[in-house]
Amino acid sequence: MNIDEICSGVELPIHQRYSLLISSLQIHSPVMKTDLWNEQNTSWPVKADIFVEVDPVMVQKARDAGINAINCSITGLKLEDDSVSTIIDLSTIDHIEDPYPALKEYCRALRKEKKSDCYIVCWLGQKEDSRKMESWNG
Repeated sequence: MNIDEICSGVELPIHQRYSLLISSLQIHSPVMKTDLWNEQNTSWPVKADIFVEVDPVMVQKARDAGINAINCSITGLKLEDDSVSTIIDLSTIDHIEDPYPALKEYCRALRKEKKSDCYIVCWLGQKEDSRKMESWNG
């Protein structure tokens, strides 16, 4: 299922489309989500147990609002191995030059069980490094 199937015939801002997509999935806890953009800049937050965010100001605002936020990069997650069952990356990985370190971190943090998933929604565009994700077999 993709974002166009879920939102067919409906004109919605992209961040609300993201939220609809995520709400349509069977997600297993604990959930880690990258960045806090939806949660602080739109009225369509995505529910997660842990948020990772590189901007310390956004992390502090989230913590002040009672959100469990960790200040780190997706290429150096401050999470234990096998600590989350679901990872949601909504257009974060496509903002870094080389996606492989982040993908390896996602694999490291994901629990090694049948009910573990990683959802990456991003604009692959023309960047060569981003296009590598299409064929990554890690």
